[in-house]
Amino acid sequence: GADKKDAYDPINKLFIDSKSIDKRGKLYHRMICKDDANNYTVDSVNGLSLKDKKDNPSADKQTQFEHMENQNRPDKNAENSAVYESDTYIERSQSWITGTPTKAGTFVCEVFALKPSELKIEENISGGKYPKVKKTSTMIKEFDERVKTNKDMKLLFDDPKQNIVEDKWTNKASIKQGIDWNYKSVTIEVKSSEPPKPEIGDNDLTLKVYPFNGSPTALSDKNNKISAILGMSLKPFVDATSAADSANKITLRVLCSKGEKKEKSLEYKTWSSNLAELGLSVPADDNQNTCHSDKEGEKTCVSADSKTNVAARTDKEVSIKPTAVGNYSCVVYALKPDALKTFDDAIKNTKSDSLTPDSIKSALTFAKPTAFKENKDFAAFTFNIDSVSNFTLPQTGGQSWNLQLGILAALLVNLLAAGFVVSQSERGRKLILGRWRGLCNYV
Repeated sequence: GADKKDAYDPINKLFIDSKSIDKRGKLYHRMICKDDANNYTVDSVNGLSLKDKKDNPSADKQTQFEHMENQNRPDKNAENSAVYESDTYIERSQSWITGTPTKAGTFVCEVFALKPSELKIEENISGGKYPKVKKTSTMIKEFDERVKTNKDMKLLFDDPKQNIVEDKWTNKASIKQGIDWNYKSVTIEVKSSEPPKPEIGDNDLTLKVYPFNGSPTALSDKNNKISAILGMSLKPFVDATSAADSANKITLRVLCSKGEKKEKSLEYKTWSSNLAELGLSVPADDNQNTCHSDKEGEKTCVSADSKTNVAARTDKEVSIKPTAVGNYSCVVYALKPDALKTFDDAIKNTKSDSLTPDSIKSALTFAKPTAFKENKDFAAFTFNIDSVSNFTLPQTGGQSWNLQLGILAALLVNLLAAGFVVSQSERGRKLILGRWRGLCNYV
């Protein structure tokens, strides 16, 4: 018979072979299977069926060997679908589990070999010499009738020894396993040619914002400030990657707001994707550098680390050129397709004076029917921009003017070449401001 655990493939189909040595009676094969969802089926599962032949099967579930009366097996090449007098068995049947699986998975089956042994319900009659037979049937007939209900399928599958013959049959004790019937458990494992579906973790999505493309260090939650001179172009670089979700494209969005003074703090009220005072310009979706695969589990996208591939990646430069002095806050979003739709709907359906990063996060994390998870379905990062006015020359006489102008020119060239100043730390900011103050004092 079949092994305890068999991997099904179209070449090596599963073979069932039963023999009887003690009692005449054709052998019939039947099969009850259960899938991962505890659904029971009879004689078939997942596109596979119990058949009499490996190829071109008929409607029969087994090939029952013919009896060759008074004939000994002539030689080893004799027809192997017959039972001869010289054989060590008196009945034999064979079957195949064949077909085309509909999906990968593991399926457990109980394969039965049954004889048409008689089942009887007898009733003792007062004064009678022999009990009266009220009803007769056969094992195969009763089996076929019982498997029409899910209840009996489960009983026969879970405990064949106890349930193969119902208690109502008075000759139940005379029906013996190994003589009248037998069974074998078979686990059918259908393997997929496709790679296994990736496990998308809760931290699948990574979003980083760099001061500029090529910067060795990304901004962080504690160090997220960029300082700029009025009218100077900045190009922060945004990079979003997915570790395992190759099938879903990542799209980037940016919202910014100009701080308004409120007592001793700043209030960010109006959020926009094209804030005029900031000169904010975000590439359209089609102009974002996007990489992903239609095949699940593939990692074909090169990350910022050229030695490491990721499942999906989108990056872009955001153009910023402040036209007004002030403090600005920007939130960058990385969104997978379903989260992107909810994000865009939230933008459309929310009044401009009510739109905030918190309202967008609520729309995403409380979405129905499925809420989106931050760092899995979407990610967000906030950075701030301090825009200061153009530097102006101090009022002074002509003494050492060329020297002073040369120092100023060198400093301004350095600033313009860098494009911006990143506030890596309070110490860095003080150092820069100190140089400006020192220069002014010197002049």
